[in-house]
Amino acid sequence: MEAELRSQLQKRIAAVASWTVDYGAIPDDMAFLLRALDRAIEPRLSNGTFTRGDCRGLSPYYVDDFIDQLWQAGVIFDDPGRSPPDAYFLRNEELRLKNSLATLFLVPDGGVGAGDDALEKLLGRTYGDHSSLLPLWLDYAVADCMGYFFGQCDLYGLSISAEDEGEIKSIIRVALRTYSISQVWSLAWKVIKDASSLASREYYNKHRAATTLPGKLRRHLESIWKDLKPVKQWDRPERQPAGTLGQLFYELFGLDEDSLGSDVMAVFSQRDALRATASEVEAKLAQPVRRFMREALSHDVGANVMLRFTELVRSGFDVADAIDEIFGTHPAMAASRSILD
Repeated sequence: MEAELRSQLQKRIAAVASWTVDYGAIPDDMAFLLRALDRAIEPRLSNGTFTRGDCRGLSPYYVDDFIDQLWQAGVIFDDPGRSPPDAYFLRNEELRLKNSLATLFLVPDGGVGAGDDALEKLLGRTYGDHSSLLPLWLDYAVADCMGYFFGQCDLYGLSISAEDEGEIKSIIRVALRTYSISQVWSLAWKVIKDASSLASREYYNKHRAATTLPGKLRRHLESIWKDLKPVKQWDRPERQPAGTLGQLFYELFGLDEDSLGSDVMAVFSQRDALRATASEVEAKLAQPVRRFMREALSHDVGANVMLRFTELVRSGFDVADAIDEIFGTHPAMAASRSILD
């Protein structure tokens, strides 16, 4: 088994050493998450190695889940050559990794290599992919809420099962499409306080009281939605900073713990709509622009036509109307009928 482990480790080392990424082409959510991670462990992301334990400043909770997303996307990898000897083991003849012990590193860019040059591709990037950024915000917001939730549970001596945790996360994720993180904190405070009071009743204990939390939270939200009750906003706990992921959402999108979920939906929907509109306009203009350029070049009036095009756009013409105007009035191109017909 030791020989087989060494053999598989050597294969893993070779595979990791050959892996590269184009950081200009990775999805918005992974680029965004990498920028936040860089802030959390700077300068180790660009010029060294790190462990999951080094990444605590990334998010208020569930930091490992965010690191898993980056690892699965292939932008950070484990380094068997620099990890502790007991970080890897065999299970059913397959190489396995103890996440808490692994040494991680940023995968090099295929064009510029590793280090700051790779991270430069993430700076100045326009983030507008609603399909990936909204889920990332919800992942972050749920983590921020669950950090508070578990903090309150610890305060009252309540412990929830993994199954109940999953249900609570789902309830909160839906609530965050309407309410802010700070409002969900206030909802969590109420239901946890109510559950803790059950522990002192006859036939109850802290374990049984904790099992009521998912149901209490769901019923409380249903009551608020049905009766349109106002929900208070809680201040951020001093022991629970927003993390670099939260900071980046605020800097680039103006979102924080007090941003209503409905407003968050609107922010990302507007960005997605703008991106879709731009794509539709580009597709509509593709054929007219190709013909416009072809005719201008065939008549050897490219520079003259482009100067005229610039004048028309500055005077208020849109692209399609400017092209149509030039086709109708330019001496060398007037013979060509309008490309907008």
